[in-house]
Amino acid sequence: MKQKYNTNYALLLEIPSFGVCRSYKGFIPLSAPIGFTNVKLHLVDLNTNKVIGEGHFLAEERSIVDWDEPPHFLSLMKCLDTALKNALNKAYNFITLQHGELKTLK
Repeated sequence: MKQKYNTNYALLLEIPSFGVCRSYKGFIPLSAPIGFTNVKLHLVDLNTNKVIGEGHFLAEERSIVDWDEPPHFLSLMKCLDTALKNALNKAYNFITLQHGELKTLK
């Protein structure tokens, strides 16, 4: 990859979870659904093939309007979209501003 793309680093984004979460007691819902996204970022030095940095970014979005709108549930879909955008923006800011939840490995 280093030679093919003429680069020294690879940025890997992993989205281990993305979806809707809702609290229940038994089968009775206790809350409205919440859109959430979990993004992991790994920065790899292609000269050594070692991970040199990691970031973990979470985002949740609650609907402020009635979410129960069949058949397309547009406000709930908007929550999912916003949660994904917010998590990816956190990852972008981490990369471009070099601050945030960086865990440098040695």
